[in-house]
Amino acid sequence: MGYLSVSLNTLIESQNWVLWAGAAVFLAVCLLIGRLRRQITLAGVSAQVAAAMDEIFVAWDRGGRVRVVNPVFSSLLNWPESSVIGKPLAELSFVFSAEILQRLKDMESKNQFGPAGDAVFLTRQSGRIDVSATLAPLKDSGGRRVIGSILTARDITATKRSQEAFQNERDFKETILKALGVAGQGAAIVDKDTLRFVYVNDTLCRIYGFSKEQLLAAPSFLNFVAPEEVYFLRERLSRKMPEGQFPAYYDTIVERKDGKKITIEVILEKFPWREKANLMVAMIRDITERVELLRARDARAQAAIAESEERYRTLTNHYPQPVFIASEGKFVFVNEACARFFGASGAQDLIGQEVTAFIGFEVKDWTNERLAQFMAPGSGLRLMEFRCRRLNDAPCQAEILGLPAHYGGGPALQGIIKEMKDQGGSLQEGAPGFGFEPAA
Repeated sequence: MGYLSVSLNTLIESQNWVLWAGAAVFLAVCLLIGRLRRQITLAGVSAQVAAAMDEIFVAWDRGGRVRVVNPVFSSLLNWPESSVIGKPLAELSFVFSAEILQRLKDMESKNQFGPAGDAVFLTRQSGRIDVSATLAPLKDSGGRRVIGSILTARDITATKRSQEAFQNERDFKETILKALGVAGQGAAIVDKDTLRFVYVNDTLCRIYGFSKEQLLAAPSFLNFVAPEEVYFLRERLSRKMPEGQFPAYYDTIVERKDGKKITIEVILEKFPWREKANLMVAMIRDITERVELLRARDARAQAAIAESEERYRTLTNHYPQPVFIASEGKFVFVNEACARFFGASGAQDLIGQEVTAFIGFEVKDWTNERLAQFMAPGSGLRLMEFRCRRLNDAPCQAEILGLPAHYGGGPALQGIIKEMKDQGGSLQEGAPGFGFEPAA
């Protein structure tokens, strides 16, 4: 009996060992099957999703090993699948920049999924592709457990280059505007619809005497224009801007903050950025000193002309023969002898009168055509005989010597008259009198 009891105990113990061993094997098989199922899900389902995408797709498991990439990955980056499949993501620095690898690691450690920002992927030919990346969780078939991560990336290289070119253009234009300021040129950007400043450089602030904030806060740049100039400037702009007449040039007067009025020269040009068609560039220069110098020079010139004319009047008033000056077909000066010749009480009776009312007065007379030739600017020295009329309508015959002259700053004709006495017939052109030969 004792032997039988020992044998039974040994058998029971041996059976327990077998049961425990069988249970361990069963558990290991289950774990293996579960892992295989997850890998199959990761490699199968992810591959199906990836193949349908037109963006770069990379999926890796919880251990960080890459399991799936889609054809877009290979076509854009020119890396074969075999170069990345099964490798840890951290070792793929030849594909992903160090910055995006660190960013993905931080996001996974914090379970933060979503936009991963812009990044740089490297091609097999050492090129660079700018992408916009997104990190998403990869879950099991039941959708409960996270078994990996998915990175999708959209190629934004062309967009990025376009943005960089646009920004470079903006920087270039702003540099030009600042350079104008360094050269002493005021520069501003103006809204064409509201006439409001949207940008002013420091030089313009110095010209106007206002701060940048005060200029930009004004509802219109017309607020700084002298009141007597506002209407004319508004009219000028209303004509030029709708017709697109650029560049537009004008001078105007503005009132500085200290109350001083200055003259500025403005050049308006279209804004060079296409998306800002409602803006204009204004280049502004203070020309007050130049205008004052020109005014002083003109004043001196006018004074010199007036002095010269006064000396001429004094001289010719004592000249015994009739002398007149005509400009634009009218008498502008006659001496005392000329006033007596036409029967006037004084020069005031003739000044402003049409010359043809007294010389070559008969409309149908052939002398009218000769008078037009005689008085034409640049006609040179001429000697002609004309039929004349006095204020009392008495006719007379006269020989007139015409000389080109200047009066009041403009071209004029100076005439010296000699009355022809009746000697049994009318005098012919070129008859003796002044001792000059008639003009051809």
